[in-house]
Amino acid sequence: MEQSNRLDNLIPLTKVQIIDETIEYYTNNNRGIVNNNVCTYKNDKGDMCAVGRCLTPDTLKLIEEKGLIGCSTFGLNNHINFDKALKYQYQGHSIEFWRDLQRLHDSIQYWEKTTTGNILTNEGMEKANQLKELYK
Repeated sequence: MEQSNRLDNLIPLTKVQIIDETIEYYTNNNRGIVNNNVCTYKNDKGDMCAVGRCLTPDTLKLIEEKGLIGCSTFGLNNHINFDKALKYQYQGHSIEFWRDLQRLHDSIQYWEKTTTGNILTNEGMEKANQLKELYK
């Protein structure tokens, strides 16, 4: 199984696959949200935002060292080579795609907290479907 996971990481994902994977991930995990509904790439509990979970561990460390942990996706792109900062399977997509995915993650009206993670609200599902249509 571990070998399969390593091989899966070598296959680039489509934008729609990343959207679906992100929704599934937050079904079982907390979002990278801290006080006042502010998003962070990785918080002190290890929770990560939509973009943060796709970044390499070295990039997350660099972001923390440079004090960019709450920087917007576009702002982060001004400081690092964003595409190279992503894990291999997430590379090759526009910064606009990552901004839109992050907005899906950040918007509190799109998510409802459950005992195990989060689920999309009706409004969130509508937004996710709009993104899938846009990026198919």
